[in-house]
Amino acid sequence: MPLSATYTLGFIRCPQNNKILLLNRNKPPWMGKWNGVGGKIEENEEPIRAMEREANEETGLDLANFVNRGVLTWEIHLDSVPQSTTQSTTQSTTQSTTQSKESSPNAPPLRTSSGVFQKAKALAEEKFKHKTPHDNEPKVQGTHVPVLGGLYLFTADVSIEQFENYHSPLIYDSEGILDWKDLDWILHEFNYGVVDNVKLILKTLFDAREQDWYKVVYNGTDLVEFDYLPDQNPLVRQQQQRQQSPQLLLLKQLEPLELLESGLQLSVVQQQ
Repeated sequence: MPLSATYTLGFIRCPQNNKILLLNRNKPPWMGKWNGVGGKIEENEEPIRAMEREANEETGLDLANFVNRGVLTWEIHLDSVPQSTTQSTTQSTTQSTTQSKESSPNAPPLRTSSGVFQKAKALAEEKFKHKTPHDNEPKVQGTHVPVLGGLYLFTADVSIEQFENYHSPLIYDSEGILDWKDLDWILHEFNYGVVDNVKLILKTLFDAREQDWYKVVYNGTDLVEFDYLPDQNPLVRQQQQRQQSPQLLLLKQLEPLELLESGLQLSVVQQQ
């Protein structure tokens, strides 16, 4: 299945003191959690340009040194997302409540999702085939997040002078509160205020490469699977395949001629 990354997520670091600029989000997804900065890639916009634009809009920093660190893809099982019981009639309210009681006590195993998730996944896969950033993918209720999706990961370093001149905590725009945080504080096992996948990603992100792949799976809002796969970025592979396809076709067309030429050369040598 072709994958699509329609968002960016970046982490700004001061390497001299190991501080990272985080955003405590004011709105879904991850409302109230510390996260990086970033957002939606606009139509016909390059990921790196989207990252620079989003960072400037959310922090005021004009940074041109972002480094591509690969992609993060997610898969969300909708069976664990609470179903709404707000209905217009008593009958529909009863039906919704009954469905919630039937599905909530025993959430399906990760790899054996029920029809609700399978249907959403099928819809998302159909959308991903077109690979356009503004497709109407199935969303997690109450957010703009598709049940299957991806984002480009970036990092940028600033000098100690830039760090000292950027005073925090700071509310720059409506996205939330910006603040410099120690990496050790972010990664602490008892820190539940940071987005769960960010705590895992930051363990390797500043050494990661464009070819790397981070994968997460959620059961509702619970992170149930995390993988870091160096040199397995599916988007890079897809691009390489598209670039190689015309070359492979040409090679296949030339192969009979090369074999014929080799045979003729061997025949001449044998005759001599």
